Amino acid sequence: MEEWLLESAGSPWALPLLWLLVVGDGVIPAVPSEVFLISLASLAVQGEGVPLAGLAAVAFFGAFVGENIAYSIGALIPIDRMKYFNEGSGHRRVRMVRDRLRTHGSAYILAARFIPGVRVVVNISVGAAGFPRSRFMGLAAATSALWTAYMIAMGAGAGHLFSGQPLLSVVVGIVAGTAIGMVLDRVLSRRTGSE
Repeated sequence: MEEWLLESAGSPWALPLLWLLVVGDGVIPAVPSEVFLISLASLAVQGEGVPLAGLAAVAFFGAFVGENIAYSIGALIPIDRMKYFNEGSGHRRVRMVRDRLRTHGSAYILAARFIPGVRVVVNISVGAAGFPRSRFMGLAAATSALWTAYMIAMGAGAGHLFSGQPLLSVVVGIVAGTAIGMVLDRVLSRRTGSE
């Protein structure tokens, strides 16, 4: 995998592949965009591959597009009629998201961006719940910028601290991202009150 990452970092396809992975990650949680972005940022700090500014721009726009695709899926597809979302754990998750959107909408959307897999369910549910698109787009821009900055920082830090160990930096990133998401949810919930 490390050889593939080194080859990909210097490839002219690095940025288009990064964009596709980040957009895909906005809809399919199993897409490894974090792994690729952190690895590319780690290599960029060491003078290999794409400069950090290029990575940041592509990651931001990819995240923004991916989040808006997930929102659109929820807005366009009547998920309440789908079996998964109409019973059992799927129904409980959608109901929980709708309840939290009523009480802490912005904080919930911001925090969900940092928890892998959760953001997809939240963004689809946000669209299905009729959360205003204009408000969502502002939040999606903010969450995309925060996520991009965080991933780039993790990669840059990994380039200095964990040279040659991108997978270790991913594990640290996921743990730290979950913690940041929880802190953001609490802080923003207190500041915004019930929305």
